Amino acid sequence: MNGLNALISLQYTKASPVDEDGNTLYAGSRKNAIDHLETAYVNDVRGDYHMTLYHGSNTANIKVLEPNQADHDRPYVYMTTIDVVAAFYLCNAVERPYYWFPYGFESGSNIPIYHELYPNALKEVSEGVSGYIYEVFAEEDQVIPFKNIPCARLATESVEVTKCARVENAYELFMEYVKQGKMKIGHFEDKTKQQLEWWYSCCAEYLKEKNMIETPECSYALFIKEKLPQAWEKYERMLGNEQN
Repeated sequence: MNGLNALISLQYTKASPVDEDGNTLYAGSRKNAIDHLETAYVNDVRGDYHMTLYHGSNTANIKVLEPNQADHDRPYVYMTTIDVVAAFYLCNAVERPYYWFPYGFESGSNIPIYHELYPNALKEVSEGVSGYIYEVFAEEDQVIPFKNIPCARLATESVEVTKCARVENAYELFMEYVKQGKMKIGHFEDKTKQQLEWWYSCCAEYLKEKNMIETPECSYALFIKEKLPQAWEKYERMLGNEQN
């Protein structure tokens, strides 16, 4: 097999177990995202009001995606209209309930960009990581779109899996996606100081929101201090300015 076929093996679960506009930082928890839900049915709708959605997981043999409690008001199934974005979720750099998926989209494009905020970030989080991309076929009334993340969909009830693609090495898969034009990488070395400062400010705001000065040993705080010390320093300056 060549290309993507060599990197992901398709399994049918019925037969076997199964300023960077448009950026989605997902650099923390997803709690506030629920505030932006809308009930209108938006992108990627087929004429018969069905759509193919994807869910990335490191767990094998899933035949039905069940709602899980994260840090929202109730359990949800989290899905996306883009398989590349589902693959990002195989490679979380921090422990739950926190998330680190710094991706986005260029204006007018549906091609995901993974933003490296330190050197070789994508390879570091994805090299050798395996997992599964589950595919479902959903009806309009099964899912809820996000207002601010057009490719994201939620479900409040279980969703049956129709296909499963095993990912042997997420980094190799991403490189194949790039080669096929399905994904871009915003390399750290290509980012301007202004762009990096924008990302650091986003992280600092989240640190402040979660008052992580009181939980400096949590996985997210440790990650920021090690990989993005500029963001942590900005956070400490914010706290210092408030005290003055």
